[in-house]
Amino acid sequence: MFKFFILILLLILYQFSCAFAIDYESVSSNDKLFYKINCNAWYKNFNSEDCIILKKDNSSCENKLSVLFFGNNKNLKLNSDFEFLKDSRLIGTDNKNFKFYEIRYDKGNFYEYNLTYEELQKLFHCIDVIKLSDFKNGTYTIYNGSEEKDILLYNDTDENFDSFSITPQIYSIDKNIKSVIRIPKRGNIYITNNSDKNSKQFHIKIK
Repeated sequence: MFKFFILILLLILYQFSCAFAIDYESVSSNDKLFYKINCNAWYKNFNSEDCIILKKDNSSCENKLSVLFFGNNKNLKLNSDFEFLKDSRLIGTDNKNFKFYEIRYDKGNFYEYNLTYEELQKLFHCIDVIKLSDFKNGTYTIYNGSEEKDILLYNDTDENFDSFSITPQIYSIDKNIKSVIRIPKRGNIYITNNSDKNSKQFHIKIK
């Protein structure tokens, strides 16, 4: 009976942790990153002879990684405006457009790979990833139940969000990954595309 109680408690704790599960390690300007080739993994504050050393640099107008590789300097310009480490992977997000990228390595070169919906859902496996293409006539309905939880918006359309706002603003809960939204038990959330001449709105209805 005691083991059954412990099992139920662990299950409840797991479900609660999964409701708010955007965990990551931020990458800031001038941070050094280490890419270990033989295990395809990224680290901070790590040193090894078989690592490629990179440096995050956004001191100019461009956001880039400076790559130190066999004594040669190479720069990789990034489309993302915030980068982070998760599960030993280097991920970037373009907050203006709700898109996500992974920095990958192949045959001596680093490149930026556009993550798909399926890959993003696997990466953030504990929360729901919502595609903009799933909004019908600008509305997406969520049947939430009794608890608050986080969702992640993913732009799989040609929609350009150079400027946007979330109303009520309190539901925009991550200053680094702005497409993370905490949805209430009931209510309405509006994402307004201010760069669209008609201020197009996306409505999340929570029942």
